[in-house]
Amino acid sequence: MLIPLVIVLVAFCFMAKDAPDAPPPKTLAEYLKVLKDRDAWWFMFFHSVTFGGFVGLASSLVIHLNTQYGLDPKMAGFFTAGCVCAGSLVRPIGGNDNATALVIDVLALLRASLRDSLENAASLPLPHHLKVGHEIDGLVLEEVLHDARETLLYRVRNLRNGQQLVLKTLQPALQGDAGASAALLMEEWRARRVLSPYFPQVVPSDEKAGCTT
Repeated sequence: MLIPLVIVLVAFCFMAKDAPDAPPPKTLAEYLKVLKDRDAWWFMFFHSVTFGGFVGLASSLVIHLNTQYGLDPKMAGFFTAGCVCAGSLVRPIGGNDNATALVIDVLALLRASLRDSLENAASLPLPHHLKVGHEIDGLVLEEVLHDARETLLYRVRNLRNGQQLVLKTLQPALQGDAGASAALLMEEWRARRVLSPYFPQVVPSDEKAGCTT
C-alpha cells in the first residue's frame, strides 16, 4: 500500500514546479482573516457534514456489510473500496440530487414578472373616490376625467416636478376582484413594453403609497 504513495511522492518532488507568476507569500495573520467572515464558518460546517459523512460511511461500511449482510471482512473490504472509488469518481460530475451547499448574499431582486403581479392582483389596495385637491403617492388631483363602471381616470400633477399625468384606477367597489385587477395590470404590462407616441406610457411612482385629503 505504501509503494504507490512513495512513487507518487517521488514523482511530485521531481516534476512539480512553482508557478511563474505566483503571488507574493502571505503572513499567517492574513490567512486567519477569513475566520472573521461568518460565511466561512457556514462553509466549514457544510463541508464537515457532507465530506465528514462520506468519510464516516466509508469507515463504517465494512462493519455494516459484515454484520448485516454476512460478508466476510475481506469481501466487505473489497465492496467498501468499490463504493468509495465510485463515489470519488462520480462526485465531480454531480447529479440531480446533488446536495452541494451554496451560500449567497442577495444584493437586489429583479422586477416582478407579469405572473408575479397577477398572483397578487386581488390583494392590491384600491384608493377611494378621489376629489379635486386630494393627494396620492406624491400626486395632487386636479380633475376627474372619466368615471366608468369599472375604472376611473384622473388628471393629476406631480408635486415634485409639476408634471401633469393621467392616473387610472379601479372603482373602489372592485376591491378584491382578481379579474379586474389582472386586466388593469395587463394594461400596465403592455404599456411598459410598447414604446410609441400613440400608446400610453407608464410613469413609475417615486413616493410611498398613501392618500391624503
